[in-house]
Formats: sequence, structure tokens, C-alpha cells
Amino acid sequence: MPKPMLGGIVPQSFLQRALPIAEREGGIPTLASMINRFHNPSFGRNYQNWLTPDQYEVLKFPAPRGAGNRLRARLATPQGQEELFKAGQELGGVTDFRSTKYLQKTGNLMKYPDNLIPVLQDNRRVFMTPGELQKSGLRPDPAENTFFNESKRPPTKAWWQQSEVPVETRQPEIPGSSPNTVISSSGIQQAIADRLAQELLEKTMQNQNTLGNVSVLSPLSFGEII
Repeated sequence: MPKPMLGGIVPQSFLQRALPIAEREGGIPTLASMINRFHNPSFGRNYQNWLTPDQYEVLKFPAPRGAGNRLRARLATPQGQEELFKAGQELGGVTDFRSTKYLQKTGNLMKYPDNLIPVLQDNRRVFMTPGELQKSGLRPDPAENTFFNESKRPPTKAWWQQSEVPVETRQPEIPGSSPNTVISSSGIQQAIADRLAQELLEKTMQNQNTLGNVSVLSPLSFGEII
């Protein structure tokens, strides 16, 4: 099973614990709210203290075999990572959620003006406040959770803004490269390609008495080979 590459946003140990919970509780938006907790001082990085049955109802029941695998596979794709970052942006740091069906049943869905209610708009799920929902004339999506802060929280670190690099280009870093180096889908950054091409050329020259028939690779062609 491929591991999601989330650029150091959260450790793999957190994902191993959170993904089965998020998948059973809802999906990617629910995982985004859990990552918000990880980056919010009210909860924090000691996730063992708040990833508990008191906070997440599904933990009161045995997890089915393979729980979290579907969500893990989705997040290992550029599309899934983009969906996560968009969910983080739309939630804007809120940390709590309830079933939309439950809130409708209890009459609390539209009660609080900062509730973020799921709505299907143009075949895409978005989150609206009660005021926005009333103006839109759309219906809540009962298949997704509604998100909010149960109490006033300090600001959540905006992990969804940690890089200006599009989600589609997020890939593992090449060993030895600069921490700021980004590997795009079209190849290595030109600076890395130049360096690697030069190293290859120097090594070839050392192993040959003359350049003779040695073919020199340009930085561009080397980048394409990589």
C-alpha cells in the first residue's frame, strides 16, 4: 500500500492512527479536521491524548479489517492530496464535527452562524455557513459531516498554505538536494539536472583515456532520462 506524501505536514505515525478513524467517521474533510487538531494548541502533537473514544465515536467499536486502506490509497494520488488541501482551506482551521443528519434531527444544523455545512454544488462538495446556505437555496449533504469549533480555539497553523507548490507536484525530495527543491511531474529542477549531468560527465572522462566517442548529455536530456 503506497504511503501518502504530505510534505511533512503530519508524521506517518499520526496518519497510521488517524486514517482508519477518518475513513469510518467520514473521509477526507474529517481527516482535514483531525490535522487541524494536530496543528492547534488546544490539542497539539501529542495526538495520543485526543485520538480517544471520547472524541471519536468509532473508537468505541472494533475496526473492520483494512480500515483506512481506501483513504490511504486515495491520499497517495495527486487528486487525493489536492482534495485534502482544498478541504483544509475550506475548513479554515476548525477542529470539531458532528453528523449532518444528527444536527438536522436535533435542530442545531442552522443554529450556529459559523457552522460549516456540506453542500453539493456543481457536482463538487463545498462547505457553507447557514447564511450562505440559505442564500444559495441548496440542500445540505447528509453524507458528510458538518464542521465547527465547539469552543473558542487559538488559531490553527495554516498547514494547507505551507507551500505555494501545486499539490500535483508534491513528490519525495531527492537525497542531497536543497530542502527547498521541488520535483515536478515534468522532471528535476534545472539546477539539479545540471549538477548531475556534470558529475556524470566528469566520471566518464575519468574512466576514458580520451573523450573519443563519449557522448555528452545536455542538462535537458539528462533531466528527461531521470
